[in-house]
Amino acid sequence: MPLSSVFEREIRRSPLFSSINSEVINDIFSSSELIRKSQHESLFSQGDNAEHFYILRTGSVRLFLLAPDGSEKTINILQPGNSFAEAVMFMKSNSYPVNSQFLEDGEVFSFHNKTYLNILKSNPDISLWIMADLSRQLQDRVSEIGDLCLNSATSRLINYLLSFIPADQQESIEFHLPTQKSVIASRLSIQRETFSRILGKLKKEEMIEVHGNNIRILDPQQMRDALME
Repeated sequence: MPLSSVFEREIRRSPLFSSINSEVINDIFSSSELIRKSQHESLFSQGDNAEHFYILRTGSVRLFLLAPDGSEKTINILQPGNSFAEAVMFMKSNSYPVNSQFLEDGEVFSFHNKTYLNILKSNPDISLWIMADLSRQLQDRVSEIGDLCLNSATSRLINYLLSFIPADQQESIEFHLPTQKSVIASRLSIQRETFSRILGKLKKEEMIEVHGNNIRILDPQQMRDALME
């Protein structure tokens, strides 16, 4: 369904829209919509013509690649508030480089690339905000590549679990993993069997408790200290 000003507050949380005035926002809304998808449905496939970018409103979305042997490599797991596919606006190929899949029922805000690019051309200040956001995303990807190359599977999993809690958390805390453990394992480039073995080790060392997709970190500082060993 077409977007309305009801969604403006939500959309402005994204760096892509935080510096755009209300009049321009209304112009963007005229060519945008809220899309509802069911679990396992796709927004786009690798190679599709890239006409839109998105902000996830509810649910979770997996971005992945297909290997020649048919296996899947998870590139990212998106949570509400995350934007995606915006960088494709500036790519020469103008096609989506990955596949998408909803991991649960959810909604996305869809924005038309041409409308947004026309606004950027007439508002240089907004372009600077976009450059800053894309630079941050690039920095995050570089950090992840470094993590994959330099850190052990155990360190990668501990870092991932710690990403769900505040950096200064000291007391035990419980949270829900956003998707299946097999998908998370793929995201971290860890074999499923290795992933399960590491979780078992962390449980045995009384760092965590696992109840399905619910994880309780018993001693956050102990987890952080384990990264230094």
